[in-house]
Amino acid sequence: MGEYLSLMRAEWLKIKTSKAFRVSMAILLFLVPLITWLEGRQYLSVGLNATPETTPGLIEAIDPLEYLGLNGASMTSMVLVILGGILGAMDFQSHSLRTSLLACNNRLKLLTGKVLTFGLFSLLVSFLSIYLNYMVMHLALGKEGLHPILLNQAAWSHLLWKTLAVVLLGLLSFLLGLLGRTLLLPLLFLVPQLYNLGNYLAEHTSWGAYLPQPASELFAAVPTSHYANQPLQGLLILSVWLLAVGGMSALRFLKTDLGGRY
Repeated sequence: MGEYLSLMRAEWLKIKTSKAFRVSMAILLFLVPLITWLEGRQYLSVGLNATPETTPGLIEAIDPLEYLGLNGASMTSMVLVILGGILGAMDFQSHSLRTSLLACNNRLKLLTGKVLTFGLFSLLVSFLSIYLNYMVMHLALGKEGLHPILLNQAAWSHLLWKTLAVVLLGLLSFLLGLLGRTLLLPLLFLVPQLYNLGNYLAEHTSWGAYLPQPASELFAAVPTSHYANQPLQGLLILSVWLLAVGGMSALRFLKTDLGGRY
């Protein structure tokens, strides 16, 4: 246990000293809440009961109160997916893997420490980011919104499920970065899905619903979307992706010769 804690401290040090970490935290803790605040004030100006029939220019009805605050989770997913890919490939891109192996020459322990550290980090960051967006949204709504700290039972359920979905997407990106040893793989596979390609494929193909991003939408689907609220199904699909990609990543990390490149 002590060796794992030392490994995780070393991996955390790598994360918090990276430029990608600082940029990501600035976006998640300042930019995204600012956008959420402006969105909340806009909701308040048109009225929470507004519909496309009563308010010209409104594309769809405003979601129920317990869902207001989840929109920021899309940006959180995007940031964490990019950050996960960067951190998964970081040792390879910086040619520092041999240094890590000098500190721990057991590749399995090193891999486990990396995954655990990123998993715990992404869990904390995702929860704080989504909760902060809920708080800012309902502060912006004032008396029309929920209590910004206590929320309600339904909002907490959506918040926790969405946090889990974002964490699993981040972990998948991390493992893809580890597998490809570059950010390119998660950028090509996951980021286009987050930019509505996943939603388009889920709507127009029979297999699109089994992609990671559409599966993540099932965790806390808003009533105005075409997704059903089926978190267990989403969890099953993402778990299969994680097991498949994680298995390939682990096999490559443990079995391939690093040579003199890394």
